[in-house]
Amino acid sequence: MTPSNIFYRNTGKGKFDEKTVEFGFEDYLITPAAVAVDIDNDGDIDFITAPVNGPAIVFINNSQTGNAIAFEFTDHVGNRFGIGNKVEIAVGDRKQTRELQLGGGYMSFDAPIAHFGLGTADKVDSVTVTWTDGTKTVLKDLAAGARYRIEREKVAQ
Repeated sequence: MTPSNIFYRNTGKGKFDEKTVEFGFEDYLITPAAVAVDIDNDGDIDFITAPVNGPAIVFINNSQTGNAIAFEFTDHVGNRFGIGNKVEIAVGDRKQTRELQLGGGYMSFDAPIAHFGLGTADKVDSVTVTWTDGTKTVLKDLAAGARYRIEREKVAQ
């Protein structure tokens, strides 16, 4: 028998707890491909898996308890979706960083969206985007609960 997929939840204290059954991820299909993305745009991460011996499965997360913020990019200077951009947010003295990548593992991918969980914070103090050419864009005081599109225009010479 094929073993179940396994889901680990970050405790926020430097450890992970196995929560496969509790979170509804028990599934005995052979699953080489998956993506974590907010498919229903409600601020929490959902999962889509593509088993080799069954249909695609969508796991919708309806248990959001905290705030989140997300960023997507339109880049008219570098690559269109900002793949390789580094995004750093600051909420008080706490910082989080994401780098947009497309590869998420064997046969998987990452959506070109930088998603951040904020806990109880209702805004982000600052966002620093480092584009792939090293150029930086800084934004201040953005409200939680939204997905922002940051666009970089080509400057006429």
